Formats: sequence, C-alpha cells, structure tokens
Amino acid sequence: FGSLDKSEGYDAKLFCLSVLLSSMVIFNSMQTIDEKAIDSLALAAELAHKVAVSDPSYEQQEQQFVWLVRDFALQLKNKDGIKISEDDYMESKLTNSKFSNEFSRSVITKTFSKRKCFTIVRPVLDERQLQTLNEPEAFKNLRPQ
Repeated sequence: FGSLDKSEGYDAKLFCLSVLLSSMVIFNSMQTIDEKAIDSLALAAELAHKVAVSDPSYEQQEQQFVWLVRDFALQLKNKDGIKISEDDYMESKLTNSKFSNEFSRSVITKTFSKRKCFTIVRPVLDERQLQTLNEPEAFKNLRPQ
C-alpha cells in the first residue's frame, strides 16, 4: 500500500480496518491494474473477511468499491481492438488469472460485489512540469482528462 515508514503488514491491517468501517472503499493504484495491486488488495480483503466472520455481532454491510488508477496511459480496448469501459477493464483484470492463482481475484470479487473503476491520466507529461504544479502558471500546462 505504500507507507514509507511502516511495513506492508501494517498497511494491510489499516486497510482492513477501513474496509470494516466504510460503506465505500477507494483503492488507489498507479498506471495499471497489475498482479501486485491485486494481491495487496486481496490480502487486506481476506483479513477484513476473517475479522468480520470472527465477530458474530458484526453486520456486514454491502460496500461499494472504487478502483482509482492514476497516471493511466493505456488505450481501453479489448483483445479484438474494440473500445471498452473503465469498468470492463477492471473486470477483465479480475477475471483473467493466467498469471496468478484464482484466490486473490475470488477474494476481491466476493468481498466487493459493487465495483467501479476510474482512470486518470498523468496531469502533465514532463516530470519537471509535474514538480512545479504548485505554481499558478503551471495549470495552463495540465492535460485534459
């Protein structure tokens, strides 16, 4: 999950707690939906499921899951070259298991039955421009979404 001063286990526990307490979960990743992101999300979702099952007083609410992919640069097309939606892209990544086991994908789809995906392009192409976005004149260089 990316904290700089804590372990991945700490991050997973924090995410688990967020999942248990929230009606909407937003998972933020960069560039693509890849195996590492899927496995990280599945770890936290499985942990949340185990905690919920171990407490008989816990009432599971149906949560909405949003996968936000930042700095996205891919063309959203299927293998036949036909344009697909962001949701279709996410679902294809959650159903395609040729690179890893089915367990991670199964945990995610069972934990989050309502799923949505949004992709956001990198705001500027040049790294130097990205580092100066706090300056007012830098906004004229932003890419449209």
